[in-house]
Amino acid sequence: MKKLILWFQGIFPLLHNMLLPALITTGGVLFFYAHDGLTLSARQSFHIIFYFISFAVIILLFYFNSNKGIFFILSLLIGYTCLNRIKYNYPEDFLFMPEYINLCFFMPIALLIFGSIPENKLLTKSNIYFLLLFFAVYAFGELSSHGQLSITTGFLPTGGSISGLSLIIFILCNIYYYIRTIIYGKILDYSFFFASLLCLFGFYYSEHSSGAILFFTLSVLIIFLGLAEEIHNNIYKDNLTGFASRNAFVIHSKKFPLKYSVGLIRIDNYTNLHKAFGKHGRKNLIRMISERISSVGTNALIYRYGEDELVAIFKNEGKNIAFEQMEQIRRSVASADFYLRKHKKPIKLTISGCVSEKKRSDINTLETLTRVRKSLQKTSSFSCNITSKV
Repeated sequence: MKKLILWFQGIFPLLHNMLLPALITTGGVLFFYAHDGLTLSARQSFHIIFYFISFAVIILLFYFNSNKGIFFILSLLIGYTCLNRIKYNYPEDFLFMPEYINLCFFMPIALLIFGSIPENKLLTKSNIYFLLLFFAVYAFGELSSHGQLSITTGFLPTGGSISGLSLIIFILCNIYYYIRTIIYGKILDYSFFFASLLCLFGFYYSEHSSGAILFFTLSVLIIFLGLAEEIHNNIYKDNLTGFASRNAFVIHSKKFPLKYSVGLIRIDNYTNLHKAFGKHGRKNLIRMISERISSVGTNALIYRYGEDELVAIFKNEGKNIAFEQMEQIRRSVASADFYLRKHKKPIKLTISGCVSEKKRSDINTLETLTRVRKSLQKTSSFSCNITSKV
């Protein structure tokens, strides 16, 4: 039973993050096999959509000054543009041209190297060096093509419209992104995996009139949706707990009703969790505590305000009713058994809380929260696993 609980706790966040890109990928593949091809006007529309979404992603990254996936998008842009140019110049035998063979070879390498650059601000010196290296890779491919040098092997069979060597590198690229999804499980990691898979399909079926345009367009669409969802979550949602974030609290606090109560929940002995269970274990415990709090079913809006702090807003409720609901939360956590994989015995954890109704003299929610925090600090200095009101 314990193993089953741990399995469900681990698998559901992954299913949520992979659902949308998996549906888009599956839908695109089924559509491709179910239809003979897209009409000329449909291909032109997809062509415009591809470039529109690609540039929208780049603008979005510039706006938020983030390098998440920008080299991945640049790789798709250059790869798709070069592929169309080669097909236009050599419509009959483009599969045998050095330009195409080398593009199939360098494309997965670019996705592998530049798609996994550590997250950082976009406008930094290091990203300029990465950009120079990025263009150097494609310049080397262009130079090889002009010299009629095809990077391929004769002993590997051709896979679809690409050489056996390029197919192997594409598969290794997808395996790498799949491993990243297992390790990190973020929305954008899943987007990269499915986008690289669709990129493989695009080259594999590049001889088909609709293969490249369909799969490349779906690829950039997945990146755009994954990036937009991750940015939205970073602003409004805390990824670890699933509750709204501190930024969301600041934004929402301006729209709270005239009457409400503010509750502050703090994990007891939080500093000792890292020493006892390590960083990964502490994160898992925080996530499980949050799930336990969510299962209580109160009408409170809950925000993760700090590492060990949650803020609960009880709209149109006085502090007495809010206190009762805070007590339900405290008792639910105190009565629960938490399990970590490396610990056979259940772990008992407690939380403490304090609640106060917003007074007319309070200028804003932050002033009410400050009063609650001071009261909770005094209470926590001599007692744990308790709820108070002020």
